Amino acid sequence: MHYGDAEPRSIRGQATLREASDLIEEGIDVMALPMPAALKETLQ
Repeated sequence: MHYGDAEPRSIRGQATLREASDLIEEGIDVMALPMPAALKETLQ
């Protein structure tokens, strides 16, 4: 998307601080959201 090979759209995912920093350096907007501890556990 960033390089024009796909239509722009919102995406979500997880990134380490380093990965988020790399994305920001490339000009990709990143927003950190707080995640409750219960959601960090597996569902099973």
